[in-house]
Amino acid sequence: MFDNESDFAYFIADQLDLNSKVLAQFLQFQDHFKDSIFESLSQNKQVVIPRKFLYYFLEYNIPAPESQQRMSKRIDVLPKDKVENLSFDLKKGDHFFLEFLLTKGKGLGAQVEVLFNEVRIRQSITLNKKEGFTFDFLASEDGKVEVILRNFGFFRMEGDLEAHVIGAKEKISFQQIKKTITSSQEQARTIQDTLFKTVLDEELVLSHRKNIKESNTFQKLLEFDEEQKILGFAFYLYPLEEKENLTFHRQVTYREDPLEDFAIKELKKQSFTYLQEFDFSDLDLFFSDSYSQNFWHNSRLTKEGPRTIGLNSKKNYSFFRLQEARTPYFLEFKASNRSMLYNQSLGVKIVLLHVKEFIVVEEVVVEESEEYVLINLI
Repeated sequence: MFDNESDFAYFIADQLDLNSKVLAQFLQFQDHFKDSIFESLSQNKQVVIPRKFLYYFLEYNIPAPESQQRMSKRIDVLPKDKVENLSFDLKKGDHFFLEFLLTKGKGLGAQVEVLFNEVRIRQSITLNKKEGFTFDFLASEDGKVEVILRNFGFFRMEGDLEAHVIGAKEKISFQQIKKTITSSQEQARTIQDTLFKTVLDEELVLSHRKNIKESNTFQKLLEFDEEQKILGFAFYLYPLEEKENLTFHRQVTYREDPLEDFAIKELKKQSFTYLQEFDFSDLDLFFSDSYSQNFWHNSRLTKEGPRTIGLNSKKNYSFFRLQEARTPYFLEFKASNRSMLYNQSLGVKIVLLHVKEFIVVEEVVVEESEEYVLINLI
């Protein structure tokens, strides 16, 4: 609470960190909102404003209290101990004024006594031959003031009595308030999704090496779009005669397709899927890519590069993880039958994992905290 405008102005300057130069600029600034704010405070005794407008009150003056007439009365006090008793309620800080003007009689033997909360404020006033008197005092607390007029003389006493009160000057009360304002806004954000693409799914028959009419080697170059950010790939090799009898072991299913399920779990290193193993002792398998030639041969990495092999990889199925999403990228797969007597009938499937980015526009609720101040006149 501030007893005067000066104290409040110094407080504002400190709150807003205003130096003398900036303070002078604010004092010269005029804003059409200021008058309406001051008027609202004067009428309603309180106003709420954004804290940034607090500088308006650097030049605010608390309205001076107006004089209120409490009584205007013709007093007729007859002789022989006739008494006139008047009383008024006061509040702390009220300035009380009393005036009596004698219009008839001499006032001989007349006396006026003023009590506040039953305590005499000053010595009784004897009119004698005076034509009247004035009297005032400042109320130090809430209470009742009593004015007692007595006539002990032999003559009638008549006069006009007026009582006025000027209330205490109001004080300023200040309180900081934080308001949370919610609003709906559209925000665009980029999301990533892991997509699967089957880049090879074929049935192969590789002849034995003595058959010069048929090829004992299968080789396939797989090229990918520049927009595809490659995370890795997985392959699975199985005998064609077992195609309808393949078994898979998994506790949790992420993807319905077993090879895709194996690949995504190897990528995330959790809840692994195990495909059926087969031994292809007479088969040479090779993988090469954009970074090296023949980086993988028969279940082991042969060259270093920006890739790792999944921990649960086997000779006939494996997952290769790139250390970071890569583009552009190509992959080459090669299978050769070393057997001199037997053909190899194989099924081969290669699944690519890549990232695609989407722009999603969504409506979100945004909360913003704004600082306000509550100013009261009390």
